[in-house]
Amino acid sequence: MILAQHIRFSCFATSFFTLVCLLGAANKAVANCLLADTTLHGLVLCPGETTVEYMGITFELDDVEYFTFTSSTGADSVVKVSVFQSPVLDFWATTSPICRGSSDGIIDFWDNVDITAPYLFSLDGGLTYADEYTYTGLPAGFYELRAKNRVGCVFEYELTIPEHSPLEVQAPSEVLSCDVKARLGFSMNGPPIPTTWQWQGEGETSNDSIFFAKSSGNYLLTVANECDTVEHNIKVKLEESQSELQFYVPNSFSPNGDGINDCLQAYLSPSAQLFDFQFFVFDRWGGEVFHSNSVDNCWDGTWRGKACNQDVFAWQMTANNLDCFGNKVQTVEKGSVTLLR
Repeated sequence: MILAQHIRFSCFATSFFTLVCLLGAANKAVANCLLADTTLHGLVLCPGETTVEYMGITFELDDVEYFTFTSSTGADSVVKVSVFQSPVLDFWATTSPICRGSSDGIIDFWDNVDITAPYLFSLDGGLTYADEYTYTGLPAGFYELRAKNRVGCVFEYELTIPEHSPLEVQAPSEVLSCDVKARLGFSMNGPPIPTTWQWQGEGETSNDSIFFAKSSGNYLLTVANECDTVEHNIKVKLEESQSELQFYVPNSFSPNGDGINDCLQAYLSPSAQLFDFQFFVFDRWGGEVFHSNSVDNCWDGTWRGKACNQDVFAWQMTANNLDCFGNKVQTVEKGSVTLLR
């Protein structure tokens, strides 16, 4: 009785066959076993390999061996064993940066197809393989990629899915002149992806990179890309000389009827646009001795019709006026004055 498993082989196919014989043993010369016909068996060397073992024999590249088997009936069959070199798989992978902390990464495999196709690909160093060329939903990080051809040769490729750098924005506060608009601008550092910006404040909105503020106040700058949104509050204020109310209150007065410094009052800049004014004078115990809501009124040093003694008195002024842009500005000041007799 003779049992034989017979397989035909094509170039780069990796297969094995078994001969079970009642008489004799298969070897490189002759065996008393029956084979149906001549069979070609191809052995493959992967890149980096120099030898391959088959039927207890070590083969090298381009080796060719013939195994002749003769049955008990005199029928011959030949197995031709040849060694081939698998071509290097020309493959690579591409990716793009993703937002920090996301899992939106994509890896695409590419190759130049050769006779060892189809291919399988792995993202985990060869633990698992699949026949997909595109892989999605991946976090940022380092990947040990592998590609395997149909004869089992494995090729390596390393790839990192990077993260976009954070969006950084710098926008300083500005000083506004009554004669010149405040020029608001910003600088930013970030990834090379589409970025938008918007200015808002004091009833104005703009999407220009440079914004000219027409009035003092707070302005909001919003800069955004697909990964980040950064907001900056920018304060625009008038030049100090133009934003503060210019006024003067003497530190002493002498109500003696000589027509010189006989009355205490607050002196304001002629350009002040007042819409509310309060001026108070108090004695050393906090009692009110004078009050006026007109900048033209003054204190003559009397209380209830009687002349006050020489002493130090406290004053307080509250003035509400409009700046050069029509914005309401309140000024509250306190001080002391000496009444001289």
